Amino acid sequence: MKRLEEQIGEEIDKLLDLAENQDEKENHIDLDIPEEIKRRQGRLEKIQKAKEVVESRAAERYEREKKEYDAKMKEREDQQEKTGKKPRGRTPKEPIKEPMDKDQYNFTDPESRIMKTSDGFDQCFNAQAAVTDDMIIVGAYSNAHANDKQEFIPTIDSVPKELGEISVAVADTGYFSEDNISKSQDREVTPIISTAREKHNTYLERFFNNGTDDNATTATERMNKVLSSEEGRNTYKKRKQTVEPVFGIIKEILGFRRFSLRGEFETDCEWSLVCTAYNLKRFFKMSMA
Repeated sequence: MKRLEEQIGEEIDKLLDLAENQDEKENHIDLDIPEEIKRRQGRLEKIQKAKEVVESRAAERYEREKKEYDAKMKEREDQQEKTGKKPRGRTPKEPIKEPMDKDQYNFTDPESRIMKTSDGFDQCFNAQAAVTDDMIIVGAYSNAHANDKQEFIPTIDSVPKELGEISVAVADTGYFSEDNISKSQDREVTPIISTAREKHNTYLERFFNNGTDDNATTATERMNKVLSSEEGRNTYKKRKQTVEPVFGIIKEILGFRRFSLRGEFETDCEWSLVCTAYNLKRFFKMSMA
């Protein structure tokens, strides 16, 4: 974006010089110089507005990442104080305030964001859904947040109170954070969130641990203790039997793989319509059982 801004600025300067020289020579060329300058000035204004948006997004990202960074550093400090040893793994890198080179702005759909997908990176919106044991969608929305950690509590809150109280909320590792654990407990909801991607052949490790770490102090240790218990494992396994099939059916059976509309409000409405269509299909199948 910076290079494009410089390029357009140079083009405007050249056009102004050309216009001045043409006035002096009193000759004409087959080029509408004022119109060309006006067009580039319009593009320059859009780029400058885009830069302001990118800088604003960078500031929001910094606040979010700084909070996560501080939580991780505190967890490492608590672990070192408990064990007397330096925690394993890399020390978390402190986030930066300035926009990064990879930050982008989409002029076609400014409200969308670059997100990581199974096929790489693409311009996207993020669809969320809260699902019951019967594979019924009871809460749904979409937005332009690339990080799922921000969506655990809003997904819980998306379920209408009229449908009853939520006692347990299960999610994969992309939703894990100390803040989500704390806020869900404030709502009297028991969170069951994986702290890391599960490795293959971990049966013996789970068997020997079996939730016996009574000295767990950090949020990660406490959650690992829950997940290593038989009840925690059985509850977490339901995620693969409930929410994952729902998204699979929406993609493969309903054929919905991309939004047709643009803008955050429009795509949120589109996602709600898709979830309604899924629920109607699910209700029909349940009525035939």
